[in-house]
Amino acid sequence: MKKKLFFFAFFLILYLNFAFTQLTKLDQQELNVLKGIWQKLGLAGRREWNYDKDPCGREWDLSPYVGCDCTYNSNTTCRVTTISIIMENLSTSLPLEFTKLRYIQILSLNSNYLSGTIPPQWATMRLSMLTLNGNRLSGPFPTTLARITTLVDLYATSYFFIVIIIIREVHLRTITLLIFDYELRYLFRRNIEANHFSGSIPEEIGNLTNLMRLAMSSNDFTGPLPPTLAKLTNLIDLRISGNNFTGKIPDYISRWTRIESLILRNCLIHGSIPNFVGNLRYLESLNLNSNYLSGTIPSEWATMRLNTLSLSGNRLSGPFPTTIVRITTLVELNIEANHFSGSIPEEIGNLTNLMKLAMSSNDFTGPLPPTLAKLTNLIDLRISGNNFTGKMPDYISRWTQIESLHMLGCSFEGPIPSSISTLTELIDIRISDLKGGASTFPLLEQMTKLEVLILRNCLIHGSIPNFVGNLRNLESLDLSFNNLTGEIPSSFSQLNNAEYIILTENNLTGRLPEWVLPSNKHVSQLNGKSFVMYVLCRNNMPSCLRKDFPCTNLGALIHSLHINCGGEEVIINNTILYEADLKREGAASYYNDGNWAFSSTGNFLNDGHDAGAYILSNTSIMHNISTFEAKLYTRARTAAISLTYYGLCLMNGNYTVKLHFAEIVFTAENPYLSLGMRVFDVYVQGKLELKDFDIVKETRGTGGAVIKHFTVNVKNHTLKIQLYWAGKGITLFRYGRNYGPIISAISVDPDFKLPKKTEVGLIVGTFCGGLFIVLLIIILWRKGYLMRWAIAGGVLRATDLQTGTTFTLRQIKVATKNFAPSNKLGEGGFGAVYKGRLSDRTIIAVKQLSSQSTQGTQEFVTEIGTLSTLQHPNLVRLYGCCTEENHMSLIYEYMENNCLSHVLLGKNEVSKAKLTWPVRFEICKGIARGLAYLHEESPLRIIHRDIKASNVLLDGKFNAKISDFGLARLYDTDHSHITTRVAGTVGYLAPEYAMRGTLSPKADVYSFGIVLLEIITGKSNNYRPPSADESYYLIDWAFLMHKQRTLLELVDPDLGFEYQSQEALTTIQVALLCLDESSKLRPTMSQVVDTLEGRTTIQDMLKIRRAIKRQKSLKTQFLQDNSEICPTSVEEPTDSLDNSEICPTSVEEPTELSFVTEIPTPFSPAYIVKDWKVSSQF
Repeated sequence: MKKKLFFFAFFLILYLNFAFTQLTKLDQQELNVLKGIWQKLGLAGRREWNYDKDPCGREWDLSPYVGCDCTYNSNTTCRVTTISIIMENLSTSLPLEFTKLRYIQILSLNSNYLSGTIPPQWATMRLSMLTLNGNRLSGPFPTTLARITTLVDLYATSYFFIVIIIIREVHLRTITLLIFDYELRYLFRRNIEANHFSGSIPEEIGNLTNLMRLAMSSNDFTGPLPPTLAKLTNLIDLRISGNNFTGKIPDYISRWTRIESLILRNCLIHGSIPNFVGNLRYLESLNLNSNYLSGTIPSEWATMRLNTLSLSGNRLSGPFPTTIVRITTLVELNIEANHFSGSIPEEIGNLTNLMKLAMSSNDFTGPLPPTLAKLTNLIDLRISGNNFTGKMPDYISRWTQIESLHMLGCSFEGPIPSSISTLTELIDIRISDLKGGASTFPLLEQMTKLEVLILRNCLIHGSIPNFVGNLRNLESLDLSFNNLTGEIPSSFSQLNNAEYIILTENNLTGRLPEWVLPSNKHVSQLNGKSFVMYVLCRNNMPSCLRKDFPCTNLGALIHSLHINCGGEEVIINNTILYEADLKREGAASYYNDGNWAFSSTGNFLNDGHDAGAYILSNTSIMHNISTFEAKLYTRARTAAISLTYYGLCLMNGNYTVKLHFAEIVFTAENPYLSLGMRVFDVYVQGKLELKDFDIVKETRGTGGAVIKHFTVNVKNHTLKIQLYWAGKGITLFRYGRNYGPIISAISVDPDFKLPKKTEVGLIVGTFCGGLFIVLLIIILWRKGYLMRWAIAGGVLRATDLQTGTTFTLRQIKVATKNFAPSNKLGEGGFGAVYKGRLSDRTIIAVKQLSSQSTQGTQEFVTEIGTLSTLQHPNLVRLYGCCTEENHMSLIYEYMENNCLSHVLLGKNEVSKAKLTWPVRFEICKGIARGLAYLHEESPLRIIHRDIKASNVLLDGKFNAKISDFGLARLYDTDHSHITTRVAGTVGYLAPEYAMRGTLSPKADVYSFGIVLLEIITGKSNNYRPPSADESYYLIDWAFLMHKQRTLLELVDPDLGFEYQSQEALTTIQVALLCLDESSKLRPTMSQVVDTLEGRTTIQDMLKIRRAIKRQKSLKTQFLQDNSEICPTSVEEPTDSLDNSEICPTSVEEPTELSFVTEIPTPFSPAYIVKDWKVSSQF
């Protein structure tokens, strides 16, 4: 019997289930409406939006965003009641068809890219909840919403996130919406955009009397809040932050007796805080941050039951409000960035529930009360930027749960209490600018959770303990401005998460460790008085900062200096030239302009802004400043911690130093930022001249400028001006990036009489100069140099050069506008080079042979003869020549981007910025192809003899073209050539050619290697790293990086991370192979081309190299076995065929150079070499 009942029940369930599935379905009309909506939104083609089956059927994976009520018509018909489309990247307008869903109650379309306005027809819907936040909707506040009187929740803000939980039941599916309306501005600011509703909020919004939650944050609403909001007596949550409202906090808020959360942050509200707020007995969270509220906190608030009170960024003043200490329910209290003053009352210890206490950037004084020890629940304490007295309290050890402790610039006396070592939950410690007694490094080894550790200017002496390197979670480490000694601990190599390490202004010694600059780390500053600075910082800065900058040009001392800090070059009053200061750097930098330099220290914590933000632009209207002087205040340079300018090579003596300041960020034109306060110290020649300097106070408001005068004495030809942020001021605005020192211009003028030349000296100088010129003319005439110019035209006319076209002098003059100075491109070895335009509009370059040419007629003829036989995309094209009336010119194709030296090594940062890594790599390959053609493919085998950056021209697309063939020579492919006249450019000459005159194509290969290094590093061949000795140049640096396995440190910091590491590594390795002292071991240019273009690898080149070495080894063995045949001399072979093919030219066996083909890790055993110097042991 039981068995029969079981089967009966089983089949009954199956039948009912089948019947329900067949009978319950979505109304066909609503199904068609849904399909139309999906079509308009661009969702119709997605599988999850395919409604061939009933969207209210059991297959929920087909309709995860639709909720239905299936109780209609005796449970046989479903109606759509909920639609939620979240983060689907929709980019259309709001569909009108939603109005056809008569039963819809909840509509969520947040976090998409919907644009336009809300259709007025939506007013007919009977919605109870509408969420549109995180879209691009714009226009005035939609009055449509004011007519949907059934609304309970309205969210039209920009950064709220809605979580949907779907609950399935056996016979009915329902949707429950849980709203988590935390503002996620920073998390989503790159992924979603705000709505842009504007204008005033219409009075009709008062019709929504059922509203319980209203959120309209981060739009562009203006005007006062409408009085009809008073009707919304059911409100429990109001969030309207980030708009441009006007007026005061409206009195009708007192009618919202059920309100629990009131968020009016950054609404431009002014006036005092009303007393009636204290009567809102259900209010738990009140946020009035970043407004213009003044006065103090009303006593009526003492009876409130607040959990969170945020009043930061206002103009509240007076003593610490005792009203607050009576609100014992407080969990979070934030009164930062106001003007409260006086001491902290002992009653603050009554707030035992406090977990967050923020009082930074006020004017509090006196010692911290001992009752703060009672706040044992504290997780976050911020008291930076006040003027407390006494020592840091030892009772901080009682805050055992604390995670964040900010005490920057509090004026405490040191040392840091030893009890801090017990706070093992700390994640973020920021302490700076202590006074009084010094101490050793605090014991923090148990704080393994630390992510930010700032102990700046804390009077810490001794060495840095090893345990700091064991704090593996550290992201920012700042130990600057202490008296730390010794070397950087090796354990620092384990700080793999560290983005910034700042150790500047200490007395650290020794060499920088090899791990200091791995490519995955933004290391700021690691300088000390005794560091050997041969390693250059990369990533966020071009070089590590230095402690001193000795003048290296004593023969050209200057007596004045004018700098437009952060701005363009300007001339004031038609007499004074202020030099440009446009170098854009990151968290730490050093820039040397010759006569002056600057260094920047520190990063703006909690802000990922770029290097360009260290130069600020003025958006305000300056007053009381002349039109000419206003040019000095269009921009300014800033830094996070310290900004130092150095005057170099100044004559010793007394000077008047003028520092020009203007607050160009906290301006009246930007009301939100006008609440900011920038405070810093000014040191001149190491002396504190201005303490807690506030530009706005000095100028009595924004938009003004102030000039501070100082009389200083310059010794050792160096002037030092330092601006230092000591933790004061307000750091809350613009994501915390505008609080450091700022300066607009610097002028330095002498207080002494300048030395004058005597009349006797002038007469003697003139006479001697004239006599020298007369003697020089006589010598040149006797030696025939001047006669050569007279007959040069005849020589050329007698030569059959086949240049393609012979131009007349008249054509050339017309093309160059009679050699107008404005058309002059520069000076070459022959003479001036001019830009011209032919009658057919062809742009040309005219190289004119001058009578003062250092090269002469023979080189001129050589150039024509060489180029007339060569045609290659990477050789400059010769159009023709002009040899009329003793005038000699070569006419080339015009190169729009000048030469490689001008773009790469010049001072034009805009031009250099165009040399991206792909462009540089193509230039390297282009030069290689050109040389390979000259050496191995052209009808004549040619050695260029003067490969250098200035002889590589760049066309409009930055294609490289080799030029200047005046020194080119033909060569015999079987023998080297010995010459008594070495030609070329110092710094690019191969050693065998420079010392012995031995010329072969491998001399060009060596020069090419130098050019490769210049392209990679962005430095000239005579570049010397900081602290290097006088014989230490670019090539030495390159081989040192090879020895230290850090070749990628050679890459130009201007490229940042925008380069292909493997390509760069290969290019550097090719350059080093080209720079081998042994010409036989250098690769051929065809091998170079194959490697750079990826047809062969570095390892293939090394195999060829080893084969050559084996051959030389066999010859050495033959020499030892046949000593009677072979002489013992190791002189370079001459043109004659003696026994040089049998006997090796050297008995030294070169040490093998090994490379890796993959990019090494900071500790991989790559680039092993016995001796890094440029020698045959390479």
